[in-house]
Amino acid sequence: MNSLNFDFASDFATKVSLPSKQLYSEVGSSLAEIWGDTKSVASDVHQKIAEVSVEFYDAPLVTASRWKEELTVKSNDMYTVVNSEIIPKIQSDYQNLASDLATYGMRTQESLQVFIDNPTQITAESFNQLSQALQVYFKQFSHVSSEWLNELGSQSGQIVNLLLEQPMLTLEAVYYDSLSVLLNSYFVLVSSMLQGLS
Repeated sequence: MNSLNFDFASDFATKVSLPSKQLYSEVGSSLAEIWGDTKSVASDVHQKIAEVSVEFYDAPLVTASRWKEELTVKSNDMYTVVNSEIIPKIQSDYQNLASDLATYGMRTQESLQVFIDNPTQITAESFNQLSQALQVYFKQFSHVSSEWLNELGSQSGQIVNLLLEQPMLTLEAVYYDSLSVLLNSYFVLVSSMLQGLS
């Protein structure tokens, strides 16, 4: 276990493993229902094929000509929809996604590189800005006791000192906090899906 006492196994079990098993169970029952519907549709398709086969047997030239015309019209319609609506939408979405990912990737790399190059300076600047913002915020509330503000200032000072002395431990803490947030988000997503399936 790490120095931050992050209980990954417990968090993983409660927020990923158990909800995933429940989702798998729900999806399994939904698939069973879909299988029943598929059998019914297959039976209907088989019936339609039998009817069409009899029609083709009775009048092959007329039926084949009608099918050719219907197929041509439907193919032209589908071709038009694909080329005029679907492909431009996909291309646009893909280009936007690729551009956004490239931009976010570059920003992330730049931010991390600046932090790696100057961990003390970045940490101090970040907490100075945070401290100033908190001071402005707390000054707006006159009912807050000065003892509480002094305690907050003292604890903020301890945090800044810890960050200045141990930047890698701070990064580790941020990593585990981020992992915890991701696990919570996955849990909420799976729970929402389970509620939607119910």
